[in-house]
Amino acid sequence: MTRLGEMLMEDGRKEGRKEGVENSRRKIVLNMLSKKQFSYEEIADLVDISVEEVKQIEKKQLTKN
Repeated sequence: MTRLGEMLMEDGRKEGRKEGVENSRRKIVLNMLSKKQFSYEEIADLVDISVEEVKQIEKKQLTKN
């Protein structure tokens, strides 16, 4: 495989890992929100994202349903 091909493959792997982490975080946030025992701040702290991101995830889920 050429150097360019190897670089493209590695970029694809990195992007896939990033998407996997984001999906996992989204699922964890939605699960915590459904429990109604955690504040936005607690969820953000535990999942290591901003409060605004927690609210965006919740909003997307509400508009999806």
